[in-house]
Amino acid sequence: TDYSLMRLTAELGNNIKQWPSIKNFVSWLGLAPGKHQSGKMNKRSKKKPATRAGQIFKQAAQSILLSKHQGWEHLPDDLKQKKVLA
Repeated sequence: TDYSLMRLTAELGNNIKQWPSIKNFVSWLGLAPGKHQSGKMNKRSKKKPATRAGQIFKQAAQSILLSKHQGWEHLPDDLKQKKVLA
């Protein structure tokens, strides 16, 4: 929504080039997997909480998943069975 976009702009500012790559940006948001995650292997480590901007992205993704108009019918069956929303 416009409100989410406004919140993202307030958090990030107008210059997104301060991150050298998309990997750095996603890591800064707190949305990238940690160093100790690989496939099925998941070592214990404390994960940094997501930033406010990361929370906005999570909320946007969750609202898309819960929307009746953006259907699950386009996703493969294995994704439907996973517990996406915790």
